[in-house]
Amino acid sequence: MYKVKKGDYLDMIANKIGISAADIARANDLSDKNKIYPGQELKIP
Repeated sequence: MYKVKKGDYLDMIANKIGISAADIARANDLSDKNKIYPGQELKIP
């Protein structure tokens, strides 16, 4: 799990972890990868 912090965006999180943003979006059923918010917990595949 990754808890989104203010200023985070999906591509940055993906680069930090070493996987693709598409993989994170798919694992979390995100229809719009630009709509994440602080405090949201993302499943990391």
